[in-house]
Amino acid sequence: MYDNICRFLAEHFSSDFASWVMGESIEEIHQIQQQLNELTQNQA
Repeated sequence: MYDNICRFLAEHFSSDFASWVMGESIEEIHQIQQQLNELTQNQA
């Protein structure tokens, strides 16, 4: 469940999520969908 929430936040609110995780302002995010899919499949 935790992984699904993190994935949703990363997909829909990538800049805000990255800023929260890193603790600093992140202006530009380049999301690679394949990496997100591989991570969630490996953890299942």
